[in-house]
Amino acid sequence: MGRPFFLPPPHAAASSDASRPPPPAPPAGPSSSSALATRLATAVHAVQAPARFSTRFADALRALADAGLEAYACGWTEGDVTRELVRAGSRDPGAPTDTEASVAYVALVWLTAEAAEAAAAAAVAGPPPPSSSSSSVSLPAPLSAPSSIRRPAAGRWASTAALSPATEAAWAGFVGLIVEANLRKGWVWFPLDRLSTELAASRGGSPPPPAAVAEWARVVYATLETLAGGSGRRGEEGGVR
Repeated sequence: MGRPFFLPPPHAAASSDASRPPPPAPPAGPSSSSALATRLATAVHAVQAPARFSTRFADALRALADAGLEAYACGWTEGDVTRELVRAGSRDPGAPTDTEASVAYVALVWLTAEAAEAAAAAAVAGPPPPSSSSSSVSLPAPLSAPSSIRRPAAGRWASTAALSPATEAAWAGFVGLIVEANLRKGWVWFPLDRLSTELAASRGGSPPPPAAVAEWARVVYATLETLAGGSGRRGEEGGVR
């Protein structure tokens, strides 16, 4: 894979130190931080209201996965996404007003990328050798499918955590269930009631509406398809039962 162009996140400019020498000029590329911000905000809003953007839900999912993975690779954080969505909303009276709910769509993409990376690493490492004290305990089978996962374009160049601990705690279990079942067992669906129970436990309160749970799950499946270089059909067809 060729070396990707360097695209700093929005917070990078604000934290630059004038006393330091300027970084090397980034290689020429078709994107800019401003263009990526526009793409990401549009994709997040389109997933929530496809008809308003004259697009299909499946196409909106693919756009969200593409833009979200690029932002992740370029070191964006949850704070960057929040600021850009607020800025986009101020220019678009019809945009969703619940910024936290909108940020969750990007969080799902990022957590899926991280879970897929971890699954790929585990598959390469294989199961740990049995110890003499637990030789009778069955070891889990190594992951069978993550070799098809394509890593995000630039990994993640930033050392800063992408998501806040609260956001990660709210969604990591939900994403982990889907990713593990998809990569370890080859499932292209997941029981909706189990996902609802997981969300109720991790986020607190009552289980969310089934339609919302199904939509969030489709974001995860669409991201897995994008990472694998697929067509995104799982995001269109469902992925939950």
